[in-house]
Amino acid sequence: MKIGLAILDMDVESHGKILSLLHQAKNPNLYLDGQVNEDDLWRFFFETGFIYPGKYKFIRENKEDLKALYKTIYSDSSKIAKHFIYQDQGEILGHMAMIRFYRKTWMIQHHASDNRSSNIAGIDVLDQIGRFINESSNLVSMNMDFVFCYYRSDNKFPNQVFGGAARYIAEPKICSENSFSYFHYKKKDEKPSLELKEPWRLSSTEPQDLIELKIFYQELTSGIMIDALELVPESMDLGELKDEYSHLGLKRERHLFSLRRENQLKAVFSINSADIGLNFSDITNSIHVFIIDSEELEVEILEISLMKLSTFFSIKDIPILIYPETYTEKHNIAVEKVYRFWTMDTRYLDYYYTFMGKFFRKLNSIQAAGVKGL
Repeated sequence: MKIGLAILDMDVESHGKILSLLHQAKNPNLYLDGQVNEDDLWRFFFETGFIYPGKYKFIRENKEDLKALYKTIYSDSSKIAKHFIYQDQGEILGHMAMIRFYRKTWMIQHHASDNRSSNIAGIDVLDQIGRFINESSNLVSMNMDFVFCYYRSDNKFPNQVFGGAARYIAEPKICSENSFSYFHYKKKDEKPSLELKEPWRLSSTEPQDLIELKIFYQELTSGIMIDALELVPESMDLGELKDEYSHLGLKRERHLFSLRRENQLKAVFSINSADIGLNFSDITNSIHVFIIDSEELEVEILEISLMKLSTFFSIKDIPILIYPETYTEKHNIAVEKVYRFWTMDTRYLDYYYTFMGKFFRKLNSIQAAGVKGL
């Protein structure tokens, strides 16, 4: 006789404690949440090359704020942040994390591993985070309808894993990818002096604007990015998520603005505000620009709009992500990199795990043959 137990829902903290025990039972080296030695964690990030020179400047300039932030979100289990760590004899060899960044959408980030472990630690935390999503998405209290991540288009490993999953599933309504051009806008010291002239107008986004944005997006692709980013009328407000951050002493805000010409929607700006360093590329502290009319929206108008919206930030260099990326190509705007935005509807996780099963089997055969890397 076999007896099964199905848990319909439970509070996030209890759920985390149960999963922590189960993950440890499967692999004693895997840890979900719990205390982390801050010095060891930062040393790991530097030694693995996860914090490369471009990020080091950002880390150095915000050192004290970052230390306080990570002490908060790595101190214990919380409703908005999860971390997954592989440790062997007290040494951190693998790391991955998740943040609940929208009301019902979680962000996967900060995947790093020590090459001395022959990728085992990095693969194990990747598998661990997958099991966590599978064990959490059906619980109402977890608010996990979608998961997403950003990765550089030239980054081989996430392209094999997340990009590979999207290509294998081949159904954008389940798992989709889109590209953003990424660069920094340097905030002016003085208050914005330039104003948009008629017929241009920048104002708060209306529900109808988001309906129009989704129609535009669906004409380009049948993906789920707009839903995952909660750029839909029923999710314009962050709701209780803002309170969850505030309870931990953290900041989380979002402001939506629409750019119009003669009452015709030309672009939507999504301003995400959070504590500096919540994401090391500071994508969580950025402006996403969704350009609906690439022909009529001149670079000068975009520049004035960004200047006006930069007042929402205290940082000097503001990350800007522009969709579609063809806009920057068409208007010869210099970009620093291209980010892929990968997202998955958690109702269809079986497709993802079928792919990952094939991926892990292929990886095991490669490692058995003595070939290093992926």
